[in-house]
Amino acid sequence: MFRVPRRKQETKQRAELPADFDAAAYLELNPDVKKAGEDPAGHYLAFGRSEGRPYRYYAELPADFNPDVYLALHPDVKKARHDPTVHYRTHGALEGRAYKIEDRLPSDFSADVYGELNPDVRTSGLAPDLHYVIFGEAENRRYKYDEQQLSNNLAPTYRYSIQHYSSDYKDDAFAIDPKLIAFYLPQFHRVKENDEWWGEGFTEWTNVRKAKPNYVGHPQPHVPAGQDYYDLADVAVQVRQARLAKEYGISAFCYYMYWFNGRRVLERPLDQMLANRTVDIPFCICWANENWTRTWDGKANDVLLAQVHSPENDRRFILDAMKYLKDPRYLRIDGRLVLLVYRTDLLPDCKETAAIWREEVRRAGLGELHLCAVQFYGITDPTPWGFDAAVEFPPHGWLVQENLPDTRPELLNDKFNGYVFDYDKSVDYALRKPIPDYRWYRGVFPGWDNTARRQDTPHIFHNSNPLAFERWLTEVLRQTVLMAPREHQVVFVNAWNEWAEGAHLEPDQANGMLNLMAVNAALKSIRHESQPLAILSRLRRFGEYPERSRDERLLLNLLRGNEQSTKVLTAMLRNKGSAE
Repeated sequence: MFRVPRRKQETKQRAELPADFDAAAYLELNPDVKKAGEDPAGHYLAFGRSEGRPYRYYAELPADFNPDVYLALHPDVKKARHDPTVHYRTHGALEGRAYKIEDRLPSDFSADVYGELNPDVRTSGLAPDLHYVIFGEAENRRYKYDEQQLSNNLAPTYRYSIQHYSSDYKDDAFAIDPKLIAFYLPQFHRVKENDEWWGEGFTEWTNVRKAKPNYVGHPQPHVPAGQDYYDLADVAVQVRQARLAKEYGISAFCYYMYWFNGRRVLERPLDQMLANRTVDIPFCICWANENWTRTWDGKANDVLLAQVHSPENDRRFILDAMKYLKDPRYLRIDGRLVLLVYRTDLLPDCKETAAIWREEVRRAGLGELHLCAVQFYGITDPTPWGFDAAVEFPPHGWLVQENLPDTRPELLNDKFNGYVFDYDKSVDYALRKPIPDYRWYRGVFPGWDNTARRQDTPHIFHNSNPLAFERWLTEVLRQTVLMAPREHQVVFVNAWNEWAEGAHLEPDQANGMLNLMAVNAALKSIRHESQPLAILSRLRRFGEYPERSRDERLLLNLLRGNEQSTKVLTAMLRNKGSAE
């Protein structure tokens, strides 16, 4: 048989190859050819061309390319089982295929609103924007509110009034670093004690579901968004909660720890968190050291689990709690481990107990404790108790005459013998409180209504709403960053999930995500004000210091700039009004 000389054959092959043929890329893109040891040019001419095999890359891979997002955006690529990075470089870039979610979203898309209008999205495991691109667009799902809904309902209008705060905020030079710690109730899973005391299958949801309105306009029962009556026996719930809390600016959870003379109750969520690092949020504990009673108030009548205090028992408590204190996620303030006690007044010798705890923590090599006394039953200055700080805990101290509403509600429950207070008045009451000389961490709540636990004798703060909550939290944060050094810029929120007491940041059917969005807005407001607030804080705390005159000039310029901007804005609004 006649054979073409090898050199001439190679020359002919090269002449027939595409001018941009890349032998190395061909082998990389076709691993079977490389594995067989075939000559890339010869294989392409013999087989690759007719088979449509790729022979070069047409684009570099963008630095922000995400293979999972690319496959989600292009189901045909996923169905054909193409390597997403290879497909983009060989075909996708030439075809102009999107590789970022933003490229496929409407310009007015809001992840918060989309999640609110489509509750199933929150439990789908997909981010709202990704869910919209994969399913929502094809299913014609709503991602914004229509005009009628905006005009008839305060809540959606409020949604548009705040901008989303990113939790990736980096510290700046102005020493503004507020932290929000939300109290966390673990009673959303079954335990044998509750089965015995309240009936088979009891959890906090049992009380929440059975609540009824006591008066006209009383929003009961509270229903979680998407009717998500979750079970904390599933650690995936805690993973989702941690992610959601951090997304909106919550810095840490404060778990209630129920410990009765060595007996633990409702410990599962805390222990699950300890065992699962994917519950990615800092945490601390608050020892709920009062009696467990049938009326949920810790008083001596009808006790289900009694609390017996003694120096020996208190030492046992800190030793049992040590496994939590050792966790790297455990919250520290100014380098010290944060431990709250709900009722310091119940400790027979509180100073001695505090000394015992500090000694044991030092002996364990964990450093120092930062002991915080919840302000309950007359607790004010924590130092006589041997503690370092006090934690304001509304509504304790808010049940006063001046917070009563102007008009009595129209009752629906003939047995009602509770108290109704006005939320807006209570916010004003809170903001009038004088600042004490001791270390004081302020507290706020988005609402309070314990009808679910005490149908006929509840305490209700009527008319609670996210706008008023945002106002309260913003002012408290502003006060905190002005008065406290950076490491102690801490505010507590009551609570993340006190559903039976109507105090929850978690979304419900009535307000959706609005309480979390209020947290967002308050934090963003304070961080926008960081420069003047930090200057005011320095002027207050340091008196005379080398940079004082510079700070005074800078603050004056900022105030003049704000005044000038206000005048310009006012003029624009007046001109707009006269034109209309």
